[in-house]
Amino acid sequence: MSSVHPNNIKKLRKERGLTQQALGQKFKSPKDITIISRWERGVVKPSANSLIELCEILQVKKPNDIFFESN
Repeated sequence: MSSVHPNNIKKLRKERGLTQQALGQKFKSPKDITIISRWERGVVKPSANSLIELCEILQVKKPNDIFFESN
């Protein structure tokens, strides 16, 4: 059984008025919308470097503001 990684990426992205494509283009090494979608659905987590960059782009102070534990 694969695990899902609950997160706020989609909510934060939409609050900032970004599409998946626009978010992906903000990375130093642009990310495809497929990757952004997989992050948002919790299929995979971003790498440590991508997570740091994601926090900067979405203007959150720490990764815990993006990912949270499932109950």
